[in-house]
This record gives sequence, C-alpha cells and structure tokens, in this order.
Amino acid sequence: MDPHELIRIAEKTDQLEALPGQALFYEGDPARSFFTIRKGVVRLVRAFPDGRRSIVGFLHGGDFFGGGFGRSAYAATAEAVTPLEYCRISVSDLQLLTKEHPSLARQMSAMAADRLYAADDHIVLLARKTAQEKVAAFLLASSEWAGQADQFDLPMARSDIADYLGLTIETVSRTLTKLTEMGVIALPTPQHVSLLNRLDLRALARPEAESLDG
Repeated sequence: MDPHELIRIAEKTDQLEALPGQALFYEGDPARSFFTIRKGVVRLVRAFPDGRRSIVGFLHGGDFFGGGFGRSAYAATAEAVTPLEYCRISVSDLQLLTKEHPSLARQMSAMAADRLYAADDHIVLLARKTAQEKVAAFLLASSEWAGQADQFDLPMARSDIADYLGLTIETVSRTLTKLTEMGVIALPTPQHVSLLNRLDLRALARPEAESLDG
C-alpha cells in the first residue's frame, strides 16, 4: 500500500495487547471490528450446547480477521493463545477507507477469499483424513507458520491441537509418539518440534494437506 494509505489506516487503528486466554470477541457478538495480529497466536473457537468446543482455526502474525465478512455477528470466539499484540479498526471506519482507496477493497476481498480457502482445507482435514494424516499435516502447517522452519515451538496445548483436528488428546499424543519412533520428527520437549524428514512427513500428510492456514 502507498504510504499515505497506511497513514490513514493507522489514524483509525487501535494498538492493543492481550494475555493468554483473553478473548478479543465472543461468538455471536455484533461484528463491529476487524483485527490484525502483530505478534502472537489466536485460536478461533466454536462452542456447542453440551459444552464441547471445536477450534476452527489458528491465526498468526499478519493475519486479518473479524468483521463478520458480510455477517452481522462473529461466527467464533477469538482467544489469545500467547501474549498478543494486535490492531483493531471498526468496520465502519474500514468501509469508509475502502471508498477512499479502492486498492484496499481489493486486498480485503483477497483476504476474505483466503479465509474461505482455509475453511475448505479444514473441512477436508476433519472429514477425510486419518489421525496420522491430520497430525502430519498440522506439523507441516506449523512449520509454514514458523517460516518453513525445521525447528519450531507449538504454542498451543495438546487439547487445542486435538480440538482443531477433531481428535482426542490421547490420540494426538500417541500419534506424535509414533512419528517420533518412525524418525520423522523429534520432540526435545513437549512444545518443541524438530522435523527430521520433511519429505516423509509430507508423504504421510498427503499433498493436498500441505497448506492449512486455519
């Protein structure tokens, strides 16, 4: 974007922080703001009447979300997984800015399309893949979120991973242990992952599961 466009957006944007577990907004709240993550990780959570939950996505630095994208209410609760730095701009202010700067409207449309593609990937992940394929795909996605790193930390708990993949915590733990025994990954600590054989991990995940921007 042009510098003057960035300045106009900055004038309308709040710079905020959140602690782990803190909600930025709740499922069903009026969708009045858009958000961009500067640093940290957010989980998007859907709740069920019986108390169960499903994590429908993890968001990382640079991700743009909220606002409903045409809906009047937020479809999920957004919670900080880690200490979070983020920006917030009201839907009304951003709508005015898109009228001033058509390039911003095009970028918003592209970001909305990215969210739809991510949702499609997640549906395929839940519906068609085995536990091993799901965990392998999640590790590849985590590597991508970390800049294609072969060593990275998983900031979320095993329960978060389980609720994202539609598995139990025990299944996630068993699958990680199996991948370790196969020599595909190493787990120096419960949160730190080393990819020892990316090609084998990719084969286990299957090619269509390589990108999971969740």
